[in-house]
Amino acid sequence: MSFLSRVKAIQAEMRIGSAAASMVDACDGNTAGCEAARGPALQARNPAPVVNPDPAIALQDFHERLAICAEAGDVSVADALGIATEHAGASIDELANRQVTQWLAHLVAMPLPSNRELASKRPQLVEIARQPWLLDAARLGWSDVALFGIHPGAPSVRIECWGLAIRMALSPFNASPSQQRAQRVRLKSIDANTAVLETPSGAHSRMLRCSHGFDVAVPVWSLTPAHLLC
Repeated sequence: MSFLSRVKAIQAEMRIGSAAASMVDACDGNTAGCEAARGPALQARNPAPVVNPDPAIALQDFHERLAICAEAGDVSVADALGIATEHAGASIDELANRQVTQWLAHLVAMPLPSNRELASKRPQLVEIARQPWLLDAARLGWSDVALFGIHPGAPSVRIECWGLAIRMALSPFNASPSQQRAQRVRLKSIDANTAVLETPSGAHSRMLRCSHGFDVAVPVWSLTPAHLLC
């Protein structure tokens, strides 16, 4: 199996069930037995890692360790998830929950933008941040900018810098916060690389997690009052 195929298999496993549950099933609750099954080369890692207080960095550490295990080629999906969990100090589900909680807290605490369009869409951004698919996005490595990114100098104009949630909230199909959900653009699917949006008419548009516009984007909650006038 190729490196890319192994990474995709691991990511699929992450979406089907919790990483912690997968490890318990694989090891039957016997941590020592699981260590032995991994082999001596994989046991040489730092003991008792501490979870990074920034969930974004902790999730990045988790995914980097998954990639290393996938590249090794001789590690099962369950063992790779267990190794990444130990390295990051928490399961993928715990890290994803922390990340979504932080995103929501940032949005709720964000000063009301002077930009009228952004100000009118803040309730929809908060609503989007509470949707279940945000946990999948966090598990799959979607970052602050990939979801809530916006251009600091021209937030309403530079649409190539819009993150996924920003794109959904600012869609012309989402005319008002009170609009019926059936009449809004919605997320049809999401994976580690791409999200597919669906309009009320059934048309689809794709958005890449790693867009060139994100190089100059910042999370919407980090905009200064001067930026929010644009």
